[in-house]
Amino acid sequence: MLPPMVPRILPVLFQSCCVGSLLLLFACASSSGDRTESVEHGSPRRFAVWATSCAHLSVDLRMGRESLARPIRQSEGQIDGSPAFDWDIMLNAGDICGTNRVPREKEGLEYLRQTQALRHHLREQIYSVSGNHDASHFDPESETNWFEEWIDPLGEHRETSLIDASRRPFPVFGEWDHYGFVAGNILFLMLSDRNDLPHPVGKGEADDGGYGGYPAGALTRESFEWWKSQVLANQDKIIITVHHHVLRDTTTASGVDEGSRYHHSKLDRAHASYLYYLVETRSPKLEFSSATDAFATFFREFQEANGRPAIDMWVGGHTHVVGPDDRTGNKSITEQRWGVTFLQVAALTKYHGGTTPLSRLIEFQDGSAEADAKVYLHESYRAHRRGFFEPAERTIPLRHPVQAPAPYVPTGAFPCEDQKIERQFSRYRGKRSPSPVYDTTPDHAILGEDWDPEVGGPLGVLGVIDDAVDARDPDWPAIEAENGLRFMRFAGAQKVRVGPVDWNSFHDGVTVAAWIRVSNSDYGYSRRIISGHRRTQSGGFNLNFDLKRNGLRWRVWNESRHAWSDLFHETPVEFDAWQSVAAVADERVGEIRLYLNGERVASKPWKGGKISNPDDVSITIGATSGEWRFSQTWDGDIREPAVYPRPLSDVEVRRLFDGASR
Repeated sequence: MLPPMVPRILPVLFQSCCVGSLLLLFACASSSGDRTESVEHGSPRRFAVWATSCAHLSVDLRMGRESLARPIRQSEGQIDGSPAFDWDIMLNAGDICGTNRVPREKEGLEYLRQTQALRHHLREQIYSVSGNHDASHFDPESETNWFEEWIDPLGEHRETSLIDASRRPFPVFGEWDHYGFVAGNILFLMLSDRNDLPHPVGKGEADDGGYGGYPAGALTRESFEWWKSQVLANQDKIIITVHHHVLRDTTTASGVDEGSRYHHSKLDRAHASYLYYLVETRSPKLEFSSATDAFATFFREFQEANGRPAIDMWVGGHTHVVGPDDRTGNKSITEQRWGVTFLQVAALTKYHGGTTPLSRLIEFQDGSAEADAKVYLHESYRAHRRGFFEPAERTIPLRHPVQAPAPYVPTGAFPCEDQKIERQFSRYRGKRSPSPVYDTTPDHAILGEDWDPEVGGPLGVLGVIDDAVDARDPDWPAIEAENGLRFMRFAGAQKVRVGPVDWNSFHDGVTVAAWIRVSNSDYGYSRRIISGHRRTQSGGFNLNFDLKRNGLRWRVWNESRHAWSDLFHETPVEFDAWQSVAAVADERVGEIRLYLNGERVASKPWKGGKISNPDDVSITIGATSGEWRFSQTWDGDIREPAVYPRPLSDVEVRRLFDGASR
């Protein structure tokens, strides 16, 4: 059961501030919470650990989504349609920030604001480590960094973080980048990623102009030796390690070169998805070795010498999996190696890289030598609604029976500040607010029944969306009507994935067509109309309206040359006016063509070109095609989207335009 609310409010003078100003506050009253041994008669004590990662607050907020506050509200039963669940502590495996530079005061204030969504828990029940996006620049003279000041695991910067160490349900020991705490007989060892170091490990000094997430994980030798000593000294306990990264070849996409499709950085591409650097010295000269080898050697040698694993679990984030069934690299989000269970828990974000927001709930029962690891979908995934995703639930063996801690009942105000902090990040470039939307990736086909794969034509998706709006979350673009015409209204945060369409069997090419109306906003410079292409892979095609260059763009992959053929036509933007667009890839003639309002406006040779779909990409309306990439989204209206499994001639395209309803 959720702990009861305490009816009294403890006043705090808290004043939010703008970037560059000071944060003024007084501490909350010192009431920290109570531990009670009372449990329901005959029921073993339960200890629930909510494991999360990668909120990337600023990115989602600019798309109208609170990537930390929303999951908090879901867990506490504050959102209809999202099943509530109880938790005693939250593990946050890092990447609170969304910036590719260094986090600022605004990111800290936004974290405080979104954690004010808590009503039945305290901020002190969240135990965090730093991710690569949370790192400051390297500064050997500085005594603190952003993570210490704002997330503050040790409670040493209460004036900014509002963390009162006395309110922690389980006191911490150690340093900011390697600390631990004990709950019952469970020892948690928390290791932060060290992206705040010189190149090539981290972002370097401020004068270096370091930009990007520097995705490969890093740890200092000091932290590793501390961790090892804690493991060896506490073999009588269940041990859980938390780092932003997992180790190489453990969970989804954690192999060499497997992370490049998730972490789009030119830096450390081969090692982007796992803990790679073990930093021996930082200053005056940076020296490092392989962190994965250090951990792997320790785990292997311990198991060989003792006949049991050294620890029980490793919790990591960083790689934003497509969904709970993502098996890139033939590895799942729950795997065992060296007897240790590795859990991938990312990500809470939806828009940083594009992902299905999820987290894990690890449940321990007093006296049991097993734990249950569940997956919670914070947004719908394919045919699965928000809530627990049972196919990914796993039972984890433990080295010792659980001695669950007594229930912790926090007391005091919820949240502890009586003045709310203002939102810190506005929407991207004046984009109008869409209705709440989630990933539209159903398992079933959304093609209209009348679409013939041999003939092609209008995709007939409106009727399917009509039915879906009645039965599902509002995942789809709004359906509007005007002058007897029905159309889809996109607001920069929706897409419609069409499938399955077997376009490997298309005859001599393809034609895509639609009526479009571009909204008069400055959201995005490239808006996809119809796409058959994942941005992370080669192959396929896509038809865009490019606001930056002011025109239509048709890109088709030429498999024989292993290169893109790119056709552009400058088209004066007629905001809020309907225009007919069509694009053709013609294998017979060896040509690609663009049409506007029934007339050919551009063409170029496409010698040896052939339409292919080697990666089984879905045709998508209004955005890119990949499940985990949700970008180049359409802002405006689209009607009568059509796909033909052959190249239409100039005459046939003209007939489409002449025969359309105006």
